[in-house]
Amino acid sequence: MLKNCEWCGKDFDASVSYQVYCSAECRTTATKDNTSQKQRAKKAEARKSKDRRCTTCGKPLSIYNDENYCSSCIGSKKDYKKFLRNIK
Repeated sequence: MLKNCEWCGKDFDASVSYQVYCSAECRTTATKDNTSQKQRAKKAEARKSKDRRCTTCGKPLSIYNDENYCSSCIGSKKDYKKFLRNIK
């Protein structure tokens, strides 16, 4: 039975009728991705009712921001590392 892999999109010959991934690698990668998406959504949902503010300037933070600082205080990723070193 020829099927289409739900992760990579390749056609493959399914050995059982309920097989949805072409390989163990695709299955593992898809599972890890789904798990991390659920964890991010759970964290964002937990932050929804909280009033979170930037530690430096006091601006409100997005529920999707994992850090305690806003993007204007952090700047680029290179500057972010310097920023963290300066705080310590």
